[in-house]
Amino acid sequence: MQPDVVYICSGAHTHTGMVVAARALGLPLRFIGISPSPRDNDAAARHMAELAAEHCRILDLDVEVTPADLESYAEFVGPDYGVVTDGSREALKLTARNEGLILDPFYTGKAMAGLIAHVRAGWWTAEHTVLFVHTGGTPALFAYADELGLESEGADVR
Repeated sequence: MQPDVVYICSGAHTHTGMVVAARALGLPLRFIGISPSPRDNDAAARHMAELAAEHCRILDLDVEVTPADLESYAEFVGPDYGVVTDGSREALKLTARNEGLILDPFYTGKAMAGLIAHVRAGWWTAEHTVLFVHTGGTPALFAYADELGLESEGADVR
């Protein structure tokens, strides 16, 4: 079964690399990136399209990736990069408790916060297949245990 959408943390290269790979393989996948950093969504899409063109040139791929192919949202960053948000904190707890999936507070946590917000907004229902790409970052949990409220809940991670 092919997913209706793939969610990923969208810094730049991972997102563009996945889109280039899907296009090169002829896979009609929709990728939604959630940025961990403050940025203008349109400017980011243009920049990532330039990166994708460079990836294609290096790999000698006859693939065109446009800014429209690089859907990315920065609304879930919060005040700045590296700042734990209420949404990322909720996403960490929700996925850990319900799925056994451990996220970090800045990359995958914010990406999941975006996915959760989109589900709540009605973008996706039980009839859709949504794939979430976990790109790592779990060691950040140890550095931010107090800020995440992990110790106050009896989950001493140290």
